[in-house]
Amino acid sequence: MKESLEKYLKNLESKGFIKKERIGIDQVKALLTSASKNITASEKNLSIDEEACYTLAYNAMLKLARALVFLQGIGHTTDSSTRQRLKWQEKCSAKNSVSL
Repeated sequence: MKESLEKYLKNLESKGFIKKERIGIDQVKALLTSASKNITASEKNLSIDEEACYTLAYNAMLKLARALVFLQGIGHTTDSSTRQRLKWQEKCSAKNSVSL
């Protein structure tokens, strides 16, 4: 599995979607702190607004995932155009779509 992940990441890097870079531990800590605040707010909102609770928890999950990616030394590219990303997303969605 590790080999296939490395191959997948190299493929994304060759297409310009990600790049290897040195990410400061301060950026990782900031994401973890922000995610922790989202979880705390999510817990407090559970009895008030369930949808807000899920949104906050989802945002926390995204921040945690981004921190993990940063720890692997992978950053986003600033030269990828929105059109490129949308094209890639459409291609991925087409592969996973099911005809009814």
